[in-house]
Amino acid sequence: MHSIGAGLVVSGFTAMAGFGTRLLKAKDPRYRQYLLKAFKFAVIFSLIVITYEGFIAGHEMGVTVAHYQPEKFAAIEGLGAPGFTPLSEIFHTQAIEKLLAYGTLSAHLPVYGQIPNGWGNISSTLGVPGTSTYRPPLIVDYTYYAMVFVGIALGIYAAILTLYIIAHRADRIHRPWMYLLIPAAILAQFASYMGWATREMGRLPWVVYGVMTLSDTVTVNQPPLWAETLFALLYLAISVVLIYAVYRFLWVPGRAEKLEHIGY
Repeated sequence: MHSIGAGLVVSGFTAMAGFGTRLLKAKDPRYRQYLLKAFKFAVIFSLIVITYEGFIAGHEMGVTVAHYQPEKFAAIEGLGAPGFTPLSEIFHTQAIEKLLAYGTLSAHLPVYGQIPNGWGNISSTLGVPGTSTYRPPLIVDYTYYAMVFVGIALGIYAAILTLYIIAHRADRIHRPWMYLLIPAAILAQFASYMGWATREMGRLPWVVYGVMTLSDTVTVNQPPLWAETLFALLYLAISVVLIYAVYRFLWVPGRAEKLEHIGY
């Protein structure tokens, strides 16, 4: 549900940026009315989904990690890591973390420095070297908080635009707020990537927690160079087509957008 929420947040802020930037340039009053309705819907939708993502899905994800994968939680918070100053210590949020993750201020947070380094050394069934550490990389402390801080900023931004709508001033939003639409859409994508990085790097060395390590999944059937090149070109082509499609939709009005063809 957290991943689905991230997709909805990115979609909402992207649609908001598209309709909002077109609203800045549109001259036809009927076309502006159409864009304004779509923009208001996108703003309210974005506020709802980012609130859900932060306070419901994101919270439940954090609680699950804290209870069932304490190594990842310790790395995310960077607690007790030698020679490392985590953001949680800089902002003194340990008490909040205890309350949110375990429901009590007297809870014991997992300590990164106390995770035995290399206590397992699982030997791989495929003959490749086993894992040498059960400590996820500390970079997830930064990726996690980058996601959180950007998410909070986007939520505040969506709330400000929603206040304009509630005050019936959606068509008179101050220009500086409208100029932030495209950066907000980019930051929504950035926050999603940071969450993905936290999830994937934080699971190391596990692929299936407690069952299979990353070294167990190394394939002995490496694809040839031509196959890797073909896949790279395929994804590059898809990216180009996607960018062109978004450009056509957002910046080049087509026949379907002319008011006489959409009922206005």
